[in-house]
Amino acid sequence: MIEWLDAEKDNVGEGARKVLAHFKKTGFAAELEEDGRTWTFVAWARRPDPPARLVLRNDAGETAVFTLEPTGLWHRGT
Repeated sequence: MIEWLDAEKDNVGEGARKVLAHFKKTGFAAELEEDGRTWTFVAWARRPDPPARLVLRNDAGETAVFTLEPTGLWHRGT
């Protein structure tokens, strides 16, 4: 499960909302949503321009890093 950012509470601007909306449609997001652990954002892109990076951490302390490449594709790294 992903604890998605709240635009008002987390002070998420328009650029970040666009990046999150794009990420939400990916298989990576679906995989984390189906994971039995809870994933929270610890860092996120403030602008929609690539390379946009998202960092999530689960309740076991594992980290997942996702980067939006200039090609428009997401890449999972460490």
